[in-house]
Amino acid sequence: MFQTQINNVAVTVIPGKEIRLARNGQEHVYPVGGEAVYDSWNLAYIGKIVSITAKSVTISTHPNDPKKRLDFEKFVNRNKFGIASAKKQNAEWMD
Repeated sequence: MFQTQINNVAVTVIPGKEIRLARNGQEHVYPVGGEAVYDSWNLAYIGKIVSITAKSVTISTHPNDPKKRLDFEKFVNRNKFGIASAKKQNAEWMD
């Protein structure tokens, strides 16, 4: 386990298990097997976390597509508000 600070977000990484992002009194936990945002444009693109290492998070986009590997800075920037927030924004955009 190790901790770091990225863009005013406290990051705790337990390789092979989970990554935790904490900011402004809120904490979001992203376990292996859970969902996370890997990219965005108008919508947040969400996939399943398949690996967390000491250097990156790997997310499966679709069963037959290549996986996306995000370094911690990219992961934090895409996921600092939580997966529920990303899903809510997607729903609002689709309305």
